[in-house]
Amino acid sequence: MKEFIRHIGFISMMVGAVASSGAMAQAGAKDVRLKNAMIAGIRVSGLSPAQAKQRLRRALQPRLNQKIVLSDGVRRIAKTRRELGVYPALDSMIAQAEQGKTQTPLHFTVDRETLVRALKHDAPHFERPARNARIVEAGEMVQVQPGQDAEKIDIEASAKQMIQTLEGAASTRMVRLAVDKKSPVVSTAALKGINARLASYSAWVNPNEAKRAHNIRLAIKSINGKAILPGQVYSQNETVGIRDHNHGYLTAPIFEKGKIMDGIGGGVSLATGTLCNAALLAGLPIVEFHTHSVPVTYVPLGRDATVSWGAFDMKFKNNTSTPIYIAYKCVNNRAKAILYGAKPPPQKVTLTVNSHRLAPHHITAELYRTIKRNGKIVKKELIGRSNYDWKPAHPEG
Repeated sequence: MKEFIRHIGFISMMVGAVASSGAMAQAGAKDVRLKNAMIAGIRVSGLSPAQAKQRLRRALQPRLNQKIVLSDGVRRIAKTRRELGVYPALDSMIAQAEQGKTQTPLHFTVDRETLVRALKHDAPHFERPARNARIVEAGEMVQVQPGQDAEKIDIEASAKQMIQTLEGAASTRMVRLAVDKKSPVVSTAALKGINARLASYSAWVNPNEAKRAHNIRLAIKSINGKAILPGQVYSQNETVGIRDHNHGYLTAPIFEKGKIMDGIGGGVSLATGTLCNAALLAGLPIVEFHTHSVPVTYVPLGRDATVSWGAFDMKFKNNTSTPIYIAYKCVNNRAKAILYGAKPPPQKVTLTVNSHRLAPHHITAELYRTIKRNGKIVKKELIGRSNYDWKPAHPEG
């Protein structure tokens, strides 16, 4: 029993000794003072780490209001350090002073979550849409107006880059953002070599037929600015796309098998025929060509052209060594298609239609194209045949 009591007493003595030692250690820790220390230009000598932290926090508050300029190389925006989540790295700087460093420079740490949130908020300021290269005429000069890449901020890459920069150099006042770029559909290089107008053709759009005029303008908008590379075949169906309500097309009169009826996309044939005539006058090979079942008034007989999604198309080929550019506008109720390319040898293109009236409302026609250079015929070809067979008293389709 006595041995047991002595054993318990020994354990109690040891526990007391350990507790006393721990208390002394804590007291010693509280008594730690920074000696001969300057942090970020602020004297903290004789202060405990906790006291130094409080002093630094107060003294460095104004630094958080200093502006950092964010730039993508073109546009700029200024944000305070506080807005970007940039704060003095107090613990790190005090730790260096505790290790005996007498002069500790200012360092910052970045709160990534705050930074990313700020970048997302300001990202629209740096967005730039793509702009296709295009052809412009200045007097008799035909020039390529350069395109522009689409640009937007890469949030993740920018945040990573900014953290490295801002934490690495406290004096940083400007940071470069990481930018994602996307080339336009028609690049400047894609129009290289274009220096002349090849041909043009226009047709009147009746403004009183509002739905039809809407469809024509919608089709023209999808064609305008199209570039056709050397050897490439242009397709009206592929370029204009599906004509349905989902794509903005309206119901308007169309011709089908000699009868007039309502159909979605009525009027697109005017945009087709106008462009086809420009291609004919430019001397380009016509790959596919279909006329209406009823004569129309906006182009001469035998020179109209129509398309039907999934059935037939209007196609022509770029057989030149340089790109061909289509400029297509509807101004003052006239739809005008212009084709640009490399200036060809001087030539004269003539379109001739031989028609035959088989009945009052039945006409057949053959369209021929003749190309002359230096007064000599270099090519005469049959472009296509038409068969107009319709019911009487129908308006234009």
